[in-house]
Amino acid sequence: MVKEILAKSNGQSLVKHSKMVSEIAVIIAKQNLNNSDNNLIEAIKISGLLHDIGKCTTFFQSKIRKDIDESSIEIKQKHRHNEVGWAFLNRHLNLPKSQLSIVLDLVYWHHGISNTKQS
Repeated sequence: MVKEILAKSNGQSLVKHSKMVSEIAVIIAKQNLNNSDNNLIEAIKISGLLHDIGKCTTFFQSKIRKDIDESSIEIKQKHRHNEVGWAFLNRHLNLPKSQLSIVLDLVYWHHGISNTKQS
């Protein structure tokens, strides 16, 4: 049996979370951008849908599901989920260059700048 991919340790599915983020991002963009550039709005929508794609890995799903006892072992986490998602999308996402650049930036920076590892 295939387990549902989770976005949060509270059991929220990645699909549901991503759709919600995408919808809210589009609403905010439309309310705050001076022009309604459909290309930009579409890139924002796609970014919301894909922002947590880096959480699909076995490692991140184990962390989210708390299958890994972080208190008893040292976790060797080299990359954050946003970095994993950026690398995957940079290689595999087929969009016009203008949209691809926006999507990659939004996926990479969706947590802002941080000096600590995040799941």
